[in-house]
Amino acid sequence: MNKFLKLLTLFLVLIMLVQSTVISVFAVAPLDVDTSTHQAAGQPSKYSSEYNSGQRDVVATTLAGTSASSYYTGSYTYDALSSLSSSMLQSSLKTLMTSTHKYTSSYNDCHNKADRTDCENGNGKVSLIYTSYSATMSQWNGWNREHVWPQSLGGGNTSGGGADLHHIRPSDAVVNSTRGNNKYGNVTNGKEVYGKNPATGYLGGYSGGSYFEPLDNVKGDVARICLYVWIRWGNSWGAASVTEVFQSVDVLLEWMLLDPVDTWELGRNEVVEDIQGNRNVFIDYPEYAWLVFGREVPDELVSPSGEASEGACDHTWSNADCASPAKCTKCGKTNGSALGHSWGTGSITTNPTCTTTGVKTYTCSRCSNTKTETVKANGHSFGDWIIDKDATETETGKKHRNCSICSETETVTIPVIGHNHNYSSVVTSPTCTSEGYTTYTCDCGDTYKGNYKDYLDHKYSNGVCSSCGQQDPDYVPEIPEYSVDDFKDVVNNLTAGVYTGEKRYNKICEAITIYNTLSSSEKQSVEKQYTRLKNIAASYNEEATATNKDSEALNYVLVSIQIATAALPFAALSLLKKKDF
Repeated sequence: MNKFLKLLTLFLVLIMLVQSTVISVFAVAPLDVDTSTHQAAGQPSKYSSEYNSGQRDVVATTLAGTSASSYYTGSYTYDALSSLSSSMLQSSLKTLMTSTHKYTSSYNDCHNKADRTDCENGNGKVSLIYTSYSATMSQWNGWNREHVWPQSLGGGNTSGGGADLHHIRPSDAVVNSTRGNNKYGNVTNGKEVYGKNPATGYLGGYSGGSYFEPLDNVKGDVARICLYVWIRWGNSWGAASVTEVFQSVDVLLEWMLLDPVDTWELGRNEVVEDIQGNRNVFIDYPEYAWLVFGREVPDELVSPSGEASEGACDHTWSNADCASPAKCTKCGKTNGSALGHSWGTGSITTNPTCTTTGVKTYTCSRCSNTKTETVKANGHSFGDWIIDKDATETETGKKHRNCSICSETETVTIPVIGHNHNYSSVVTSPTCTSEGYTTYTCDCGDTYKGNYKDYLDHKYSNGVCSSCGQQDPDYVPEIPEYSVDDFKDVVNNLTAGVYTGEKRYNKICEAITIYNTLSSSEKQSVEKQYTRLKNIAASYNEEATATNKDSEALNYVLVSIQIATAALPFAALSLLKKKDF
């Protein structure tokens, strides 16, 4: 009995435990909601700054639960900023996001902090952009860091704007590589781009025509990221214009409207602010995307701030006319474009003549306004030329023609025919001192030279041109090699009187030349012969002086007797006189 009671008691305890567990799992606790924040269903009552507590594809319709209210203060409230011109708004948003950017994230942060910034509702996984695949941190070899604004189209580095957590997003490596640096844009009949390890089989978008088009639920994300990079970093990271990465501003705004901010984006904005200090203003206030381009915020925009829908007007439109678009009679908003004039084909109101312009007048079929345009003059319609006087070789002629419309006459002078020369030619061949040419002579006496030929080259032989006798400036005569015996032979022959007349003179010069080529020791060995040579030269000079005494010209041959040995008691230089033979 006691055993039975114990078993029954244990059974009841188990039932109570199961009931408690079921209630704790399936029961929905009431939300502690401040009704003043207009908290929307599916949105966190309080966004976490430690991890992304939002959910994908749950549209964010309020900023309640975020720290946005403390971020946009003073001159940075929506009312203050939305009243600025587009250029001033760009400057102010840049100042706000730059001045609050306290921590400069590294490229490693974009990986190491991804389980905080890119998880979903704190699940510890990483939501990959484009495919929305939830990867684990351990699958790092299959996913990588995507520069939504491609490096090659921006700063080209992984610092500054290239490592900003608002910019860098985890992505399947294959989708990232396939997208490359293609601009974002609408693709027609493009190629499907799928992930691969880890996001195998997950569609990431479409590629074609140098554009990449992500899925609809990602289009707004990339548009808001690119707007952030452009305004926050601008030229400092090579992001001068959003059209560097987007097909057009119109496409960017189209995607902003198509894919509104979800709570996951808002949750990510919260976490990144906790890390870096700044927020992406285009997530909190998508309205700024239109205002920075000077455009009107569309009423249908769904925004976390709710500013776009506040004060929405039940428009009553006036009719558009030629000059103005349709306009709301209540709020003044315009719709569409002006109709523009309908001018038709127009009609000629003033006919043009041969020399004066005409006028064509157009009347708008809608508003009866008129405009005119100039009709160019017709120009003359001349007939054939009539020869009044033929030209000759020495006199001009004259011709005229008449316009068939206004009878205007045009008269022109016919130039002289000119003489038709008949030239004969005479060729003068070139030489080494003059160029060759051809002389052309007409039977009328006119003459000219042409067809010039270059000078011929000199034909040098032993230093002299055989054609013109010019000395070769580069000629170096060969110096014969002499010996002591050669010197002795010449002196002995001179002593013996073998040579007479001019030959004697030449041999004396030759002996002197030979002597000057001898070495010092050789000169000492022929000292006797050299003494005889000097006597012979002296004797010759006396004869030459006597022979040429009465001559009108006394010729001196510039032959130097260079005394090489200082011991010889003779003058260093002697001139040998040449007789008139």
